[in-house]
Amino acid sequence: MIRGNLFKFVDMSILEPTIQDIEKNLHELPPDLLRQVNDYVSFLKDRYLDQNMEIPQWQIDEVIRRKKEMEENPENSLSEEEMEAFLKDIENGN
Repeated sequence: MIRGNLFKFVDMSILEPTIQDIEKNLHELPPDLLRQVNDYVSFLKDRYLDQNMEIPQWQIDEVIRRKKEMEENPENSLSEEEMEAFLKDIENGN
C-alpha cells in the first residue's frame, strides 16, 4: 500500500495553516463554536507561552488599588449580571 510512504514525497510545510486559513475557517463557524475555539486558544496560550512574564509594577499597584476600592465601597461595584447588561446596552448604542 502506497499511503504509508506517500508522506515522504510531500513537503509537509505546505500543509501548515496560515493566519488567513484560520481566519477563513473562523468566519464560517457559528458563535457557540467560536467561543469554544477562543477558549482553546486561551488554554494553549496559558499552557505553552512564556509563564515567566514580568508584570509591571504599575499594573500590580492598580490591581491592589482597585481591590481595596471594591472592598471599601462594595456598593459601587456591579455584579456580573449588571455588567453584562451594561455592556449589552453599550453594544446596542444605548
